[in-house]
Parts: sequence; C-alpha cells; structure tokens
Amino acid sequence: MSLNPKLFYKGWLHTDQDPDGPPPDTGRRWTIFKLLIVLAFTILAIRLWYLQIVDGPQYREMARNNSIRLIPIEPPRGLFYDRNGKQLVYNVPKWKVYLTLSDMPEDESHYQEVLNRLESWLHLGAVVYVNGSMISNDNIDAVSRVVAQRLGLAPEEVADVIKASKRDESPKVLLEDIPSDRLASIRKSLEGIQGFNAVLRLQWLVEHSGVPPFQPVEVAEGVPRDVALSIESQRVLLPGVSIEYSSSRDYPQGPVFSNLIGYTGKILAEQLDYLQSLAKRFGQDPYRLDATVGRAALEFLMEPYLRGVEGHKEVEVTSTNRVVREGDITNPVPGDNIVLSIDSDLQKFIYEQISSAVRQSGARSGAAVVIDPQNGDVLSMVSFPSYDNNAFIGGISYGEYNKLQQDPGAPLLDKAISGMYMPGSVLKPYIAAAGLAEGAIRADTKLQCGGYIDVPVVTSASGIVRQRVYDWSTSKVTNENVIGALSKSCDVFFYLVSAPSGQIDIMGRPLRYYPPGAELPVNFQGIGIEAVNKYLRAFGFGQRTGIDLNGESSGLLADAQWKEKNYPDTPWTVFDTLNTGVGRGYTLVTPIQVAAATASVANGGTLYKPRLVIRIVDPRGKTVKEFVPEVRSKSVVSSKYLDIIRQAMLQSLQSGAASYLRTRGLLSRDIDAGVMVGTPPAVLAKHGMKPISWFTAFAPYTNSKVSIAVVIDGVKSGSDPAPEVGAKIINYYLERNK
Repeated sequence: MSLNPKLFYKGWLHTDQDPDGPPPDTGRRWTIFKLLIVLAFTILAIRLWYLQIVDGPQYREMARNNSIRLIPIEPPRGLFYDRNGKQLVYNVPKWKVYLTLSDMPEDESHYQEVLNRLESWLHLGAVVYVNGSMISNDNIDAVSRVVAQRLGLAPEEVADVIKASKRDESPKVLLEDIPSDRLASIRKSLEGIQGFNAVLRLQWLVEHSGVPPFQPVEVAEGVPRDVALSIESQRVLLPGVSIEYSSSRDYPQGPVFSNLIGYTGKILAEQLDYLQSLAKRFGQDPYRLDATVGRAALEFLMEPYLRGVEGHKEVEVTSTNRVVREGDITNPVPGDNIVLSIDSDLQKFIYEQISSAVRQSGARSGAAVVIDPQNGDVLSMVSFPSYDNNAFIGGISYGEYNKLQQDPGAPLLDKAISGMYMPGSVLKPYIAAAGLAEGAIRADTKLQCGGYIDVPVVTSASGIVRQRVYDWSTSKVTNENVIGALSKSCDVFFYLVSAPSGQIDIMGRPLRYYPPGAELPVNFQGIGIEAVNKYLRAFGFGQRTGIDLNGESSGLLADAQWKEKNYPDTPWTVFDTLNTGVGRGYTLVTPIQVAAATASVANGGTLYKPRLVIRIVDPRGKTVKEFVPEVRSKSVVSSKYLDIIRQAMLQSLQSGAASYLRTRGLLSRDIDAGVMVGTPPAVLAKHGMKPISWFTAFAPYTNSKVSIAVVIDGVKSGSDPAPEVGAKIINYYLERNK
C-alpha cells in the first residue's frame, strides 16, 4: 500500500483554489520535507557516531572512573649512609589506613558509626577545634576565659588559637590527645559555646585535610598487621575505608643523629608552596596534599633527591568500596641515597661522652663538632639533649611536642650550629693572630701576664677613678711573649693587645692603664675593636659557616655601633674592648665556628665550608651529584703567624693551661696536639658570668686529622668537663685511625 501524501497531509496542503487537493507545487514541498527528515536523521547519526567513536573513550573513562580508584604507591624514600657505608636510616614495612570522604555514608548516624568502629581499632583519640570566623573580635577574651576554665587551659592559649584561626581563615586544633571515651563529656562542656567543637581525630583528619573529597586521606600509618587484617575483614561495614601496605622511616639511633638527619611527616601548609616550586624546578610531579615529606634537617634539605617518583595502582571497587578487581600498576621509582661525611661510630661515642658530662656536671646542655682540617668534612656533630626523631613518625602529640619545647635544655635546637656562647679563652688564638698581623706585637714582644691593670675612668661624681681589671689567673705577674701568654691563657696580655692605641678619652687624653704598683700610667698600644672584629671575621666568626643545615646562627661580633643600637643609654667603652679581647662581654660564637676556625689554624690558613654531604647516589649506586670541598677563604693571616699560634697551642698542652690533660692521664702522652681550654667555669661564676666549659684542639700536631670544639653550658658542679671530653675524643679517633 502506497502512502497518499494528499490524504496524509490534507490539512497542511489545503488551499483556497482546491480545498481538497494540493497546490500546483505540492511535489516540491514534499521533496523539501523529505530532505528535512533525511537531514535530521543524518545529524542524529553523525552525533551518535561522534559520541560513540570520537568521544567514546572519554565517556568510557568517565564511566570507568565511577568504579575505579587510583591508589597512590609511595616510592621507597632514599636512605642515609655514613662515610664508611654504614646505613643510618631504614624504610620499614607499615600499614596505612585511608578515608575517602565521598565514599563514606551521607547519613550522619551511619557516618559516625563508621568512624567509631574504626576508632575502636586505631585509638587515635579526639580533638577540640575552633572556627574563629564564628567568634567576633570583641568576644575573644570572654570566650577564651570560659573555654579555658572548662578545659583546664590558659586563657591566653585559647585566645592565641582563636586569633590564628581568624587570621588563616581556617579551623585550628585547640586540644588533642583526648581519649575517645572522654569525647561525650568534652562535647557537653562545650555546649552553647559557638565556634568550638569536639570530634574524633579521624573526623578532623578526613574533613580538614585540604584533600578533595574523592581522594583518599591518610589517617593512620604504622598500623600493626593484626589490626590491619581486622579492619580489612570488616571492610563491608566500613564504606570509605581503605588499607595500603607501605613503608615508614625508622631511625635506629634516634637522638644520636636527629639533629643531623631530622624526620619525615605529613606536608605542612607552610611548606607546600616552597616544595611545589622545588618540585617544578627539579622537573618532578607536584606533591599530593597528604604527601609524606622531609620536615627537618637533611630529610628536608635533601627532599628533592630523597622523594623518588610515586607510582599508582588501579582498583575496581563496589559501591561499598570493596575491591573486586585490581588493574594496572605503575611501579614507583625509589629515591636517591645520601652519603654523609659523618663517622657514625665517632658520632655515637661523642654523644655518649657529652651526655655523660652534662649529667655529671649538672649542666644544662652541650655540643661537640669534629672537622677534618684538610677538607672541611664534618666527622661528627653532636647536640645534647636531643630528641628521638622516631617520635615524629606519624605525627607527635601536642603534649609531647610542648614538653620538648619547654625543656630548658632545648632538645629541638641544634646547639652545634645554633647555640651561641661566650667563647672565653678559646678566642685568644685569633686575638693573638690579629695582634701579630697588625704589628701591635711581634713574636718576641713581651707584655704583662697575670695580676691586673688599673684603667682610669672619668666619673661625674668622683672625677677620675681607677677601675681594676683582673686576669683570670691569680698567679704572680710575669712578662710573656705571645707563645707563653697564649699557652698560659693570660688575660692581661690580651687586654693589652686589644685595647686601642691612640684613642682619646673624654678628657682629650690617650687611653692609658696602670700596671700593678705603677705610679705613672702607660698608653695602650693595642689594635682596637675594629681590627679585632676584622680578624675574627676573617676566621669565620660573626657569620654563618654555610653548612648544609637550616637554622645556623651567625654568632655576634659587637662594636660601638651595635651597642648604640641595642643599648642606646650605655656607650661603648674601653672595657668592652678589653672583654672582647679575652672572649667575654657581648661576643658570641657557635661550636661549628670554633671547630672551623681551629681547622684553619691547623691546615695553615684555609677556611673551609663545613661539608656534611659527600655525594648523592641512585639506588644502583651510581653517583648523581658530588659535593667537593669548598674553600671560603685562603691565607686568613700569614702562615708565619699561624705557625706561632700552633706552637703556642702545643705548648699549652705540654706545659701550659692544658698540661693537666697529660698529667692526669686524660690525653695519651703519645699524642701531640694543639690545645686551647676555655676560662674555668668556676672563675666565670665567681665573677658573675655564665659558667661555660670550652675546649678546642687540632690533632695530631703535624698533618692534623681532626679539629675539635666542645662546649658544656651551665656547669653547676664547679667542674670543667669540656677538656676531658675533648681529650677522650682525640684518644678515640686517633687510636681507631692509626
């Protein structure tokens, strides 16, 4: 049966001329209509072809992503080795637990049920957090007092967290490490206080990680195998929960190396921009927001080499997040390994000696640095008290971290590079070198040693009075050349070397002093504070050494301008210069500076940048980068003057201030060394100064292998432990490296 278009489209084809029939051009209209129908079906067919063929892979991928998860596989992090190939850090197998917020129940009661069930295995506890945007500035103090009273905190602590939350426009944790069984009572105590909430730590982590809700958030690492298996067996009841096998850091010697190696942890918000820019500079993938990274010391500084390349695994999951199939795996690439200049056996030995000396002397803290004078290699660098970097793996609790921060021994501070101490007599070799270089003294110049000098002082009340400045030693007054004075560690000799020649007092007269019993004054003939500081800077004081660690202090070299800025009502006087000349007053140095300066004396005048990293090697042992010794300056002063300084330091051990190290059997008689001991702590305490025990040395005397600096801070027993520790270090190292 054929279709009659006239009958079918009668209404549409009706005209006045022929109400029952088509107009004369019906055939043309029908043709157009058929073409439109064909065109419509053609467009539809093309669109279907485009969707299925051209865009097909994209839509198939989108559909696949509804059930496929990409699980990141962290690469094995690079390791640390000492100079002799001993492994210092390990990657140990661990289980990690993740939560994916988008896969968790939308129903609040079911959501909390999942969190509570997971908490029963993980025991992460609860936290109290504050959303500062919900608290007006006018109410901060009032709210802080109420919350502090209910939670047993200081109002200032609460106020600080509120302000931090308002400043950063994000919630902040106020209190953590709350046992989960106390959560209900904590919540009740916070009822009616806007802006505060108490939740399980799990909930805080998954909701405030900054990670997109469809990506897994790590909420626990280092989970025991039996716990991981228990959670896995209950996965059907735990939507949004996933478990991955991974590795975690293990620092077997903990506090012995923590100041050098540091620790790893979750990436911090304040680190993110820097690390992302670093990754871009090294041509690496961007960091995930929950990535594990180096957080301190070399773990942080060597991050681009240690991190490796992340892999991933495809898994197909059901609506309840149960894995039904594993797909493709992209294997991770391990990070590079770091070879340090450190001798791990020496490091452990010195740590034991320093910790023992600090405890036995009742001191607050101590530090030691050992450098190879021939190339600047740091053989050991100890800071005590220290901290156990294993405690930071997986996140340290607020309570434990606060305890470390409040410890008077400052365990988080690397005292070897950041501790600043009054140097005392260990500064005298460089004052002697300055006096020789400036021509204020010659090798045979003899000046007063021991006793005291009287310095005229003009006062508004009494006119001119004499102020007495004592030598630390109460021995009789003698005249000594520079070798004798340095070996005996005379104070008066170095007062006279430092005090300025030709400087005028307020009466318009040259600065003068009276020797013991003298009727007439003698003009000072020394070099003055500007020259003193010039040569101290040449030996590396008053500036960072450039060691490959963050947080290094520059120390302090004070002068008239510095004092005017910091003590505007107390001008610089000649007494400030005298004190600087014997390492007292405002001058501050770090142990790494002292060790590096002593090394330059030992090697004839080359000041090296301390080298901590020797090379970086890939997992196959191929060298990626070599760190060659770096010279900061050469010929600090003339070699003939350094010869004099070395002779004086040797004489100090043989017959001078350090000779007791041999007579008491503390230093082997077979060893010749250049030694300088600090002003005895008991003498410092007697004069109202901080009791600090110092020791510096190079050994052996010829072709020196080690330069050493030891400081023990806050000695209470009246003992002088640093020289004994230093002598033991020399004995130990040279005996092992004959």
